[in-house]
Amino acid sequence: MEQSFITRTAAGIAVAILAAIALSCHPGSGLVQETLPAESAVVDITGAKTARIRSIYCDITVEPIDASDWERLAGVSAYRRAGPGPLSRRTPPLAAFLVIVKNTVNAPIRLEKAQILHDGATMAALTADRAGDRLRSPAYSWIDFRKLLSPRRLIAEPEPLRKLDFDRDTIDTRLDFIPPQDHVLTIIAFDWIPVEIRKYRVDFTVSAMGGMRNLAVEFTRNEYRGWKKTGKDPIYDYDE
Repeated sequence: MEQSFITRTAAGIAVAILAAIALSCHPGSGLVQETLPAESAVVDITGAKTARIRSIYCDITVEPIDASDWERLAGVSAYRRAGPGPLSRRTPPLAAFLVIVKNTVNAPIRLEKAQILHDGATMAALTADRAGDRLRSPAYSWIDFRKLLSPRRLIAEPEPLRKLDFDRDTIDTRLDFIPPQDHVLTIIAFDWIPVEIRKYRVDFTVSAMGGMRNLAVEFTRNEYRGWKKTGKDPIYDYDE
């Protein structure tokens, strides 16, 4: 009887382990990370994760770039290094945003600066040199950071990142300003934001009509352990 009990116990443990493995491998059971914008008097929510900041000088559309977006960007020739790609490609551990600026006045404007503000602290946007130094691994060698972080003129209607054809809908620009009524698209990247920071603002400094204007949108980061598409269990600690 003792042997039978041990056998039953072992079988039960094995079944539990297999069930746990099956659950962990289920498509809906992994960690879901969301970065969502907050609506305000000057910020409209234009998509699932996209916000548009309105002003009399310009409209700024801001969209966080997630892992699936990086996969799309890996296929954009405008941002890739020449030559064969790495054998193993990794998603850059950066807080990055697709930013589209539309000049709405009859005079040139400039996007002077972008920064993240949280809890009294400030994070400056990465330069191409800083990003390249930060990500030296061959797994990131597919990215030409000088191209990735340079503005491009948008010659089609603004769309969410997943719908944009960067090679067809954007062209290189050498202008250091945005002409009247033009759209300029750029990717802005920051060092990864510490996990304990749940809310932050992306702040833009725009020079227009002889003055400096600051425009900002607030984002909230959420992490969920989802077991199915309709079920989410919020968690607050995880390994990046």
